Amino acid sequence: MSQAGKENEGKVLEEFAKKYENDPVAKAKISNLIKDGIAASGKRIENLSVKLQLQEASEMLNLSYIATHYFQKTKSWLSQRINSHIVNGKPAKFTEDEMKTFNLALKDMGKKIGSISVH
Repeated sequence: MSQAGKENEGKVLEEFAKKYENDPVAKAKISNLIKDGIAASGKRIENLSVKLQLQEASEMLNLSYIATHYFQKTKSWLSQRINSHIVNGKPAKFTEDEMKTFNLALKDMGKKIGSISVH
């Protein structure tokens, strides 16, 4: 979490702590809800960053090729993760291993394109 996010979280928690200082159960529940919400927002931002990082190259990338050759999945599956579409009630995201595979795919494709020379 960024420093600004931590500071903002601290301020919000402090306000609720004052409001519910005589009700420790409610105070704990609210505190946990806020922390969970902030953590979930951070995860959505992480997923969004994948889309933003690919933005410049997105027209050059063939998602069907990447999905099929590197993941053995469909273009829709890959698109859902890149765009954080809601699947089964939550945003689709890459697992850590899938992210590694995606980065390897991009590097592999870059090498292949870089080795091409037409005469």
